[in-house]
Amino acid sequence: MIDLMFRQVGLLYLLLLSVSPVWALGTIPGVLIYSTVNVSYTINGKAFSQELTSPGTEVDELLVQSLVWQDAAQVGVTAAEMGTPLTFLLSNHGNGSDDYRLSVDAGLGGDDFEPEFSSVYLDSDGNGFFDPANDALYLPGGSVLLLAADTSITVFVLSNIPSGVPQGANARVELTAVSNTATEVGTVLLGGGDGGSDVLVGLSAGRQSAIGRYIVNAAELNMSQSFAVSDPFGGEKVVTGAVIRYRFVITQTSNGDVHKVIFSNGIPANTHYIKNTITVNDVVISDVGGEGDFDVTSNNTITVFLDNFMTDEKVAVVGFDVLVD
Repeated sequence: MIDLMFRQVGLLYLLLLSVSPVWALGTIPGVLIYSTVNVSYTINGKAFSQELTSPGTEVDELLVQSLVWQDAAQVGVTAAEMGTPLTFLLSNHGNGSDDYRLSVDAGLGGDDFEPEFSSVYLDSDGNGFFDPANDALYLPGGSVLLLAADTSITVFVLSNIPSGVPQGANARVELTAVSNTATEVGTVLLGGGDGGSDVLVGLSAGRQSAIGRYIVNAAELNMSQSFAVSDPFGGEKVVTGAVIRYRFVITQTSNGDVHKVIFSNGIPANTHYIKNTITVNDVVISDVGGEGDFDVTSNNTITVFLDNFMTDEKVAVVGFDVLVD
């Protein structure tokens, strides 16, 4: 009489093509997967066992990507506004690296007006905000964008708005990302993946598009000013040695988004600026550049770039101190 007991270790399940575009396969291409089987049995009361290890099964590279428009709503613009960004997120959900070519179509038709495509930038510093000083210019038709497995990058598409377009007018701009590897679902490229692995093109087909939208607003900003004085004697007199704290409240009174909001204020005569006292929404910012500065953008002037500081209530509060000479 023979009694058999089987134990299998390392069972591998392969899912081909049925991959959701919101997660990445974690095993890198080229890794070998092994399965080991142990067989234990008895014959006439005597125990025996055998072990068998299968040849390694190599993990293939799967191409899956997504492209999503990131702005929460239509981006507000004004007639003749230049270089207004739409924000997109390109993600490589595959288990290997892939490179892409980006293209832009600003003439989709059927809109109230057609924007003029300006340029594409990549979010080099990863902060999610467009900053031409830090973000890298991408040249559609020439540049290649390489993404490692399971990584994303924010892409800014800038367009110019024609003059004379009416309030409430809408327009669309389409960004397309195409894999340089392959663009047909189910395509298999032998040896074309990372580490010489085979490549399988997933349901995203190596090509994704997303559409961003503009809306023309009659943009309006209001500003109010106040100040407080602290003199050396504990009072509120404007005398030599007194500190004046200026406070400015900038409020957007129109719908949509306002861009390129720059606060600029020269230091009053017979005073001088007290270092490191610039605040936005009660948070101290740098004197030497980035979010704002003193005496860098303009001579003897406080400058603050407010695009990233407007609150959900469309308000930003700027403050700084000067000392009376």
